[in-house]
Amino acid sequence: MREIIKAIFKTGSSSIISITLGILSTKVMAVVLGSSGVGLYSLINQTLTTAATVGTVGGSTALVQGLASKHGAEKDKYLKTVFWIFVCGAMVIALGFSFFSPFISRTVFASTDENTISLVRWMTLPIILIVIYYYFLSLLNGFRAIGRLAIGQIIASVVTVSLVYPISMLVSNGCISAFTWMISASMMGAIIFYFTAAHKEKWLNPIITNFIPEFDKGSVKHFFHIACTSLVTGLIGAGTLLIIRAMLIRYGGFSKAGIFDVAWTLSMTYMLLLLNSFGTYYLPSLSEINDTLARNALMQDVFKISLLLVIPLIVTVMGFKTLVITILYTQEFTLALKIIRWMLIGDYFKASSWILTMPMLAYSDMKPFFWIEFLGNTIFLILSYIGLFYFYDLQLIGTAFLIMYVIYFIFSIFYAHHKLNFYLNKNIIVHWILGLLLIIFITWETWNDTQVNWISASFWILFAIGFSWLMLDKKEKVVFINLFKNLVERVCCKKSEY
Repeated sequence: MREIIKAIFKTGSSSIISITLGILSTKVMAVVLGSSGVGLYSLINQTLTTAATVGTVGGSTALVQGLASKHGAEKDKYLKTVFWIFVCGAMVIALGFSFFSPFISRTVFASTDENTISLVRWMTLPIILIVIYYYFLSLLNGFRAIGRLAIGQIIASVVTVSLVYPISMLVSNGCISAFTWMISASMMGAIIFYFTAAHKEKWLNPIITNFIPEFDKGSVKHFFHIACTSLVTGLIGAGTLLIIRAMLIRYGGFSKAGIFDVAWTLSMTYMLLLLNSFGTYYLPSLSEINDTLARNALMQDVFKISLLLVIPLIVTVMGFKTLVITILYTQEFTLALKIIRWMLIGDYFKASSWILTMPMLAYSDMKPFFWIEFLGNTIFLILSYIGLFYFYDLQLIGTAFLIMYVIYFIFSIFYAHHKLNFYLNKNIIVHWILGLLLIIFITWETWNDTQVNWISASFWILFAIGFSWLMLDKKEKVVFINLFKNLVERVCCKKSEY
């Protein structure tokens, strides 16, 4: 458990920095461009994410899994083969955006004017860079260079926050393509750092020493065994969000897409802070374990730590969601509260199911992973469409999100029991149920709040922290206390050096 917590502290602290910088960037866009500008930027990002999923052939997870499970010459062959697969994928997608820009402009952005078509053509540059970025991100994750991986993410955020104001001013004057320049610059900053770090460790030697396209048959087979399902599921996930954002533009313009983006970003931001911190340790560690008892012990530990963190996190967001939206965006975005209140409950099921389904990726069990992604996102998309165009209620997207992850959680429980012979111990089950009841109660209490009740919010946050703390045994409490002491000592030492 100590190693898990250390990894979370390391990646979590850097994620907090990246998230803070991202918040500043979004605030500037919200003030300068309003909800329509935020909606446009979110649609560009979602389009790039969907395109990059195709460009990497869904292979980011496959690269991490392969590097963690292979050794020696086999690892070198795999690393090089995947590099050239990514290169080919990036070129195909870039050419597709160049040749089919009018079609993409009309289908995704609901516009055929020359300015929007030019925007789509400019998107070829960040697409190539994002694919390269994903390769290096997965490379460092596969070699467990968690600290340097985190630094690169911070660099990308620093570049974005440095450019966001001048770029927003350009966009406000009609140059919407400027958004792609900012995204490209942030990716380039991270890529340069990752390349330097990887080159220093000689991880790129298999590519640099013989820079000729080579595709090892065994590596290709291993990669596509995981990547094909990851590609389909990635496209389902990214494509679902892209379709929903496109539907929102037709429902109420870029403004409604901006409102949805606030709810989605708030939900994803703090959850990614948690799940990314786990993922950089959890996936490679699972991939290296073949013993059933050791695997189940790791899953128990990760599930317990996730409850320890996710319950106070969700309660904190619930208590201060109104203030968060007002500070991070503007008063124009408070309509997003109606979506957020549903999504926060869904986040609890999401965090729990994520831990139980990660073994599907770690052990290349891709069939159940495909079906849960397909069914979950299909339900989310259908219910969102019904909510928008039959009931004309934006908040029903949040309800659809909750239903999707309840189904996801039920499936993951079933999978863990029957496929992995995994059972949560009674203490964790009690902890989980009580945590759910606490979250539901606070959601009900703050359902229609438009202002923060500081006394109530502070009480429930402290209660949630105390509740999680009491669920730890004595040894686990000692681990947390010692890690906290070490963190304080390091900070104090650095200050004394100056």
